[in-house]
Amino acid sequence: MKTAILVLALAAALPQAAKAETLSYTFIEVGYADNDYNNSMFGNFDGVYASGSVNFGDSGFFAAGSYKPTSGDIFGSSGYDIDNTSLGLGYHHAISDNLDFVGQLDYIHTKVNFGDNIDGYRVSAGIRSSFSEKFEGAVLGHYERMSDIDASDFRVSVEGQFKFNEVLGLVVGLEAGQRFEQDVLSYNVGLRASF
Repeated sequence: MKTAILVLALAAALPQAAKAETLSYTFIEVGYADNDYNNSMFGNFDGVYASGSVNFGDSGFFAAGSYKPTSGDIFGSSGYDIDNTSLGLGYHHAISDNLDFVGQLDYIHTKVNFGDNIDGYRVSAGIRSSFSEKFEGAVLGHYERMSDIDASDFRVSVEGQFKFNEVLGLVVGLEAGQRFEQDVLSYNVGLRASF
């Protein structure tokens, strides 16, 4: 019985998979982000963010950038800011009709109002897939090295996009791992316009 249900579910999904669209690497996105640090020093840091990407034709390469200003608490006191800016170059390659390998290298600049600014880089790799006309998702691993404080961090992110139409979509993301060698759980909700 369970096998029959599984076969029927797969058969029902096939028409959806056949209608899946090509993934877009040219977009702009704005939304809300929250970073929950699991330690006694940092509390929650949240704020708005903006990000975007521009695909370079059929080369597989794209440029990407983001800006995320956040505010939060340190040792229970409010009024602290952590602003993250990234600028990078990525590459995507089709594994199948609806599945891409994605790799990216970013320069990262972190501006804080309670100490020195921090610079570093991030290397990301994973997969991105279009499941249907309305839904796509991605899973990526991120290695981050912050040279000014000699910190190395690793995080994993999962992201999904529900498309209202060919241009506009709702994006929800979750990321877990370390930042500044502190455990952090982050999520974001935003609107993406793809071109």
